[in-house]
Amino acid sequence: MEFPRYGFPVKISPKLTSTFGEYRKSNQEIEPHFHFGVDFSTNWKVGLGILAVQDGYVRRVVIDKDDLYGYQVVIVHPAGYISLYAHLSAFAGSIQKIANMLENEFWGSSGNESINKKIVVNFEPNDIPVKRGEVIGYSGKTGEARVPHCHLEIRSKDEKWVYNPLMFLNLKDDRAPIIVDEISINGVKYTSDEIENSVVYVNGTTFPDIKISTAEKSGYNVRGIYKIQMKVDNRLVFELRFDKMKLDEFRKGGIIYSENSNSFSHLYNLTVPSNVILSPIKINKTHSISVKRKCKIDIIVSNFWGREKKIDFFIEPRS
Repeated sequence: MEFPRYGFPVKISPKLTSTFGEYRKSNQEIEPHFHFGVDFSTNWKVGLGILAVQDGYVRRVVIDKDDLYGYQVVIVHPAGYISLYAHLSAFAGSIQKIANMLENEFWGSSGNESINKKIVVNFEPNDIPVKRGEVIGYSGKTGEARVPHCHLEIRSKDEKWVYNPLMFLNLKDDRAPIIVDEISINGVKYTSDEIENSVVYVNGTTFPDIKISTAEKSGYNVRGIYKIQMKVDNRLVFELRFDKMKLDEFRKGGIIYSENSNSFSHLYNLTVPSNVILSPIKINKTHSISVKRKCKIDIIVSNFWGREKKIDFFIEPRS
């Protein structure tokens, strides 16, 4: 499927710091959620211009300092997609004038937002048209952002689906190394060097619980993986791919990520119950496998551009 090609939301050379589908855990929720966008560096600066990625019109502005997303702008584009920009420090042009008016009305001149904490403003089509490359806001860290950056999401026009923004952006692979920190089999942890080409013995014939801690590491940034495949005797039995998700899957991160995950260490579950349906899980057949003999396991970890790292080992039932 072909997707429109959009521009970048930052003026500086785009540096990808976080990817679509990563593990997140908010202070405001019990369950983890998925990172539904990509993040670009703003060189730790507040106030860097954030650009509309394509022509369109503003659908919604959210004024909220403490929500997950903070200050937001949502823009509708042709071809049935919208873009969302979050964690802004301020808006641009007429949007900021409207925001100032509403803040004064609902929060008062003191800026006390304790009563009316969140302000959502919806606009009619073409009330506020924007052009590709136009500044629509400024970088910040409102909401639950640790540092100033640009958070970009691409959604369907009805906002039921969220897409990996990298499918819309002409961004080149920066060659950040793919790291496999550990593989866990039935709770026993192995480094990639320990397990490579080795035999792991398991009790019984049930296919073991397998988890993998893996990421792309670019400087201080730990980025989630785009695709993970697992083969048993060269048969593809599990595939996880972060291309698109349903918006109502936002808080289902605990299905794919182990409870030991955090924003800097993504521990992926590769044995998910057969009755689980989740958009990134493309193939899930491990439940149909009985370990009655020595089996070869191949795990292939890929980034968005197709670079891979492979881990091969064997599992065998104890005699």
